[in-house]
Amino acid sequence: MALMLATEGAPRASGCCGLHHAGVTPGLNAMAWDGPCIGAGGSSAFQAANLVARWGVRRILLLGTDCHSPGARWHGPHRHPMQPNPTDATMRLWVDAWRAAAPELSARGVQVLNCTPGSAIDAFPAVPLDRALNEGA
Repeated sequence: MALMLATEGAPRASGCCGLHHAGVTPGLNAMAWDGPCIGAGGSSAFQAANLVARWGVRRILLLGTDCHSPGARWHGPHRHPMQPNPTDATMRLWVDAWRAAAPELSARGVQVLNCTPGSAIDAFPAVPLDRALNEGA
């Protein structure tokens, strides 16, 4: 199944080929548990975590969520003026969004492990990926 995340008001996907639509509420830097939209949290990792937690996933491994490398995104710079590359201040907001989400996720029985070496996200236990995968087997 494929997943499409889009901002609120974006055209809806038809649902063909296993594609599903999840609206994202711009500026909502918190998890959203009800309604058709998920929280933005500033990053697609936050949005994906919100979505799968709503689907009932109880264990999330964060990979590639370092939140401290402005201008060094692996996919290169954004060229659209409405999607500038993140700054240090932007990434601090992302970290704050994860900090705010941590107790909500825990209260709903969702375990989050941060498997990104050197990540600035300090809201979840830092665990090497191999150990997280072995513990989950």
